[in-house]
Amino acid sequence: MTHLNAWLYRVLLISLLAGGLSGLSLFFNIEIDHRLKEADQQARALAELLADASAPLVYLQNQSGLLSLLKATAHWEDPLTVSIYDSSCRLQFNWPPNGSAVACRSGSSLAWRDFWTLSPPTVVHAVPIAAPVAPAEVGLLGTAKETIGYLVLRRQLVGLRREVWALFSASLIPLLAVSLLIWLLAARLLDRLIVRPLLELEKSLEAVTQGQDAEISEFSPIAEIAFAQRGFNELSRWLKAYRERIEKLAFYDGLTGLGNRTLLREQIQKHMSLSRRQGFSLALILLDLDHFKRVNDTLGHRSGDLLLAEIAQRLKRCTRAEDLVVRLGGDEFVIVLLALSQNLAQAHTQALAVVEKLSAVLNQPIRLGEYDLTTTGSLGVALFPHDAEDFETLFQCADTAMYQAKERGRNAFCFFHQSTSLPSRERLSLEAALRRAVERGELEFVLQPQVCYPQGCPVGAEALLRFRFHGEPVPPSEFIPMLEESGLIYPATEWLVQTLLTYKQRWQAQGLCGQLKRLAVNLSPVQLWRPDLADRLLKAIEGMEDVVLEFELTESALLQPTPQILETLEALRRKNVRLAIDDFGTGYSNLAHLRHLPVDVLKIDQAFVRDLANPRTRALVEAIVALGRALALEVVAEGIETAAQAECLGRLGCPVMQGFYFAPPMTPEAFAGYLRQRVAACG
Repeated sequence: MTHLNAWLYRVLLISLLAGGLSGLSLFFNIEIDHRLKEADQQARALAELLADASAPLVYLQNQSGLLSLLKATAHWEDPLTVSIYDSSCRLQFNWPPNGSAVACRSGSSLAWRDFWTLSPPTVVHAVPIAAPVAPAEVGLLGTAKETIGYLVLRRQLVGLRREVWALFSASLIPLLAVSLLIWLLAARLLDRLIVRPLLELEKSLEAVTQGQDAEISEFSPIAEIAFAQRGFNELSRWLKAYRERIEKLAFYDGLTGLGNRTLLREQIQKHMSLSRRQGFSLALILLDLDHFKRVNDTLGHRSGDLLLAEIAQRLKRCTRAEDLVVRLGGDEFVIVLLALSQNLAQAHTQALAVVEKLSAVLNQPIRLGEYDLTTTGSLGVALFPHDAEDFETLFQCADTAMYQAKERGRNAFCFFHQSTSLPSRERLSLEAALRRAVERGELEFVLQPQVCYPQGCPVGAEALLRFRFHGEPVPPSEFIPMLEESGLIYPATEWLVQTLLTYKQRWQAQGLCGQLKRLAVNLSPVQLWRPDLADRLLKAIEGMEDVVLEFELTESALLQPTPQILETLEALRRKNVRLAIDDFGTGYSNLAHLRHLPVDVLKIDQAFVRDLANPRTRALVEAIVALGRALALEVVAEGIETAAQAECLGRLGCPVMQGFYFAPPMTPEAFAGYLRQRVAACG
């Protein structure tokens, strides 16, 4: 735009100068034409005057008289040449004597164009010299005259050209001054009406392209430019609103209005740099709500969202305006306390006061509809720069401390210490390896037979997941909760069912199934809350026609079955899937619910089996067996390790047993060998 302005001013100046010079040229051409006519008339009048005066002298051929007469023209500024001819055009006299004669009876006039092209410009007039016819002695002068010769006058307009040049030079400077003045006025007007509005529009456009806000306040009087300016303002306001919306979506959580992970990463880097320069420290608090999934599963996601929004507001009220409160996602929040003391002990005390306030606020009941919910949270705290000097490490430290708080029983907080980082890092590595094993189908499983008593023939088997980390087995009590918390329990169960199907088909082709009627797989309580559980499991067991699949559910998971859970169980039953209540008798069984549950099997917990020497325990086991018989449910006892336990259960009427006394859990290959032996023994 700057180059355009310069060219506009140049074009304007050149146009003004060209116009001025054109006007000046036209004026002078008109003036020259007028002066030429005057000069021509003067020359003709002089020629006629000389012709009249020289007629008697020519007639008398008085050369001296002619010389005296023509000397009188010497006072003329312009050079004059006078040639006198007789009637036959023979030269009789020439002035000046040494000059060239002018042709007889020649004549010319000048136009303004000739004034500039001829050098010098010249006018020529030929006038006849006439004398009276009557004799002088009569005393009467007759009117008739005869031509006795010709006078030719040539005038070179040297003085006129000098006058014109002087006049032109004198007029040029005022013309330039007037042109410059007009140019300045026009440039100022052009600048106000066009240039400045366009420059402002250009700067505003550049600001908008750089993500800044810009709006034009002063509009040009020119309608077209004003229209463009107003259009730009509309576009700028629209872009501003759109940019704010994008920024909100990019940096803020739509549910709670808090910042998100992206905003946290951007802001904390800035505050870390500021803290280094100013000598402050800051605290990063990682908050994970305890058992939040239960709220979503029991009351629905709408209630869970309302709970998160209320907790977000409470966290904001517990912190200062300059502190950062963000939601990472799900039920995780981060609070960054800024401008803490550089002294470690003082910074620890300042952060502790806020953490205690947060814990107290989280424990206050929250009213959601007709429910009063009390939430708790596990908080991990890490201090910058004492625990870490970059964001990633600082976040890992806070995460490690948060897991330490969970291991202490939840509803707790923990400050990071270097001594606590190793177990948490091992846990992270374990979780990563577990995820890879699920995604790649690298989990393992074992099978423990279920036999009929006293024959000992296998009628079923329970499949149990196993996982190895760096070649060493990981206890199920460690990796099963990880599967549940991460949601990997769903694909892991589906993998187990599909793998069982593969082995079952292989055993059936080898004739090893015999009396084997069921393969049992454990279902986690968290899986029951998934609406599509039945569809996914039924899709996984397609093709298992001859061996009935059995899913084992813990008694605690069925204490208060919701309509959704009952619908899932009924859908599985309709597809010939058996359901068993695992660990029956340990979960404060509600017999009223038992009437309506679509189950087929009751599994007596091994805690009762180990205590069969107690008469009360034997009475409870006998009651469970009688209850199962009365409800037409099959009863299975698990955890049998001795012959005495097996005999006692047999006397109490338990028909199916499972435990190390009969067979330990074994790999699928070993289980195939076991089946081969038992089929031969049982026939």
